[in-house]
Amino acid sequence: MSTATSQNFDDIRAMLESGHHSVRLEKHSFVIWGMGAALLIGLVEFQARRFALPQLWQTALVTFGLLALGIALMASLDFSLTKRVRRSGDETVSFVQRQLTKLLWLIGLFIAALFLPFGLHGGGEIMYPFSMGLLGLFFFVAGLFSRQAVSWAGLLLVAACILCVSFVRSSDWWWMAIAVYGLGLPLLGMVLEQKSLLSSMRRQVIMTSGWLLVVFGAGFGGTRLWAATRFVAIPAGDPVPLSRYLAAPQNYARGEVVISLPVGTKVPVELTLSGNIIADKARTMLTLRTGKPVLVVLKDGRPDGRIKVGERRWEDGDTHHSWLYANRWETEFIEKKGPAARLSLKLRY
Repeated sequence: MSTATSQNFDDIRAMLESGHHSVRLEKHSFVIWGMGAALLIGLVEFQARRFALPQLWQTALVTFGLLALGIALMASLDFSLTKRVRRSGDETVSFVQRQLTKLLWLIGLFIAALFLPFGLHGGGEIMYPFSMGLLGLFFFVAGLFSRQAVSWAGLLLVAACILCVSFVRSSDWWWMAIAVYGLGLPLLGMVLEQKSLLSSMRRQVIMTSGWLLVVFGAGFGGTRLWAATRFVAIPAGDPVPLSRYLAAPQNYARGEVVISLPVGTKVPVELTLSGNIIADKARTMLTLRTGKPVLVVLKDGRPDGRIKVGERRWEDGDTHHSWLYANRWETEFIEKKGPAARLSLKLRY
């Protein structure tokens, strides 16, 4: 066989190989989707914690709107930059990659839509690790039409999802998601650009361990830094004993006051049960007792969320994680009676 014929066969083989593996994820895609998703999660959590709306359905709609708008902007920017890069190299976006891009958009909108029911019924934190798993599956499928390293990246995201659900508190899932997207995805983009880093099984194991260590280390570090440095306004003035407050609550109906609850203070809790297997709402009263001295801040006669338990520092609703998560959990101070709470649970079968 002549040299020219052999060269022609090599060219045909290379062309067929390129057709079978026509998907190429650009580095900017990892940065756009990673940093964009991290920013979106931060905005959603900030809105839910700082500008909470009175009705759950309103919060759910705002969350869906933020996510849908952000995902649409990221998708548009990513696709336009990808086309520009391909045109500069005198190439086009392949048919398979166009279809996979549509799948990515659909996954993003699906995740945004799922925040609606979760926002109405609770448990929305699970969407953060769930989104990691879905994105990991997307990368694994994309790797079937691209390089094997892309599938490896997908398996890493699935592993991050499983580890997050198994070993991280649900209250910290949003921080882990920020670390995985904001730090982990751009790192994966850089690693995939350097083919020599994944040329052997040993190197893949080292990179896997290193990536998980960096991402989860950053996530755990972020949660601790957030809790340690978050500013909570320390109330002024000396604490008012509960007995003095109950004797003349009208004296503290306006402004800010710190109420001291001694150990053993009774806190009545009104428990309401409802659901599709309960004909009528069931209500009962529980009486809880404080096990440590507690300081509670009242503003215009109602708790404003700041609390100090024992010797711990002052915390608010964004930093302490000891509350019971339920459909409704409200605290109040009843005149002449003291602290009370209402808890609503939905049972579904």
